[in-house]
Parts: sequence; C-alpha cells; structure tokens
Amino acid sequence: MIKAYLIDADGVALNSHEYFSERYARERGVSLDQLLPFFKHEFAACTLGKADLREVVSPYLRQWGWTSSVDDFLHYWFSGEGQLNEHVLSQINKVRVGGKFCYLVSNQEKYRSLYLMEELGLGEHFDGSFFSCDLGLKKSDPEFFITVLDRIGFDPEDVAYYDDEQENVDVAARLGIQAQRFTGQIDLL
Repeated sequence: MIKAYLIDADGVALNSHEYFSERYARERGVSLDQLLPFFKHEFAACTLGKADLREVVSPYLRQWGWTSSVDDFLHYWFSGEGQLNEHVLSQINKVRVGGKFCYLVSNQEKYRSLYLMEELGLGEHFDGSFFSCDLGLKKSDPEFFITVLDRIGFDPEDVAYYDDEQENVDVAARLGIQAQRFTGQIDLL
C-alpha cells in the first residue's frame, strides 16, 4: 500500500516546455553554443551544492548580452520556468488529506529551490522536499533515493515516484520504489 509519493518538479508538479538555455537563446538571440558550457560545468556544480549560482553566473552575463543585475537575471530565469500543474497539485492535496505523504524531489540549485517552494508556493502542497543541491546527489544516483527513503522512514515498496525522465524512474525502480514515468496524466487516488 502506498504511504508516500515522491513527485518531480519540472515536468510533473510544473508544466515545463523547454530548458532555460533554449528559452534564453530564443528570446535573447544568443547562441546555445555560448550558453551550454556554463550549464554543463558551473551550473552542474550548483545543482550539487558545490557552487553558488549568483557567483558563478555573474561572469557570463555580459557575454550573454544581459545588462541588468544578477538578481534580475535570476528572476527572469525562474519566473519563466514552468507553470504550476494544477491537476497534479489537486491530486497531491487530496491524497495528503487522506493521510498520505507527498514530497517534492528535484535536481535543483539552491536559489531556484527556494523560489519553487516559497515564491511559486509548492511548499504549501508538499510535506517536504529533497533537492540535489541539499543532498549533494542527483536523482540519477541511487544514493539520492536511498537517502530520501531513510529520511522519510518508508520502505521502497510503500513509496510511489513520478518523474518525466526515464533514467530517474529506472534508478528508483531498481531500488523497489513503485516508479512511473509521467507522460501528462497522474492518478494518485
């Protein structure tokens, strides 16, 4: 019997349409070749909590044609990243009223994690959250889920997990979690 749900942020709790790098390139006329090295290196370190996004992105902004502050850049970034998936959040609210637990799990850096929980209000819909920047592990690492299971105190077979990325679903499933790839519909009831 499912006692807890692990729900991915981008692509499940949030309707996501494209990566920020793609949106920025399209909207600002910057080549993806200029953007991708940052996301493969510095940003990857941020998602593991090993670097501070405000510090590491600052040197890139001029090259990317951004003329305002780092904080304005982060606001532009985060505010354009997905809309709340009201259907999924409604399902989460119903199962929580029924006594089950729901946790947000995501590969995120610390400023966007805070933005998701506080500014977008996802914190109101979940019993807690597990972000890669806090754990120092990504969802593609089995230790991510082992740590989450340890902290929530449930056996793998009592936990369901929804993610839009098959690699993460496969990792969780190998640990005995009832993992499913999210393809646009979810039925937690």
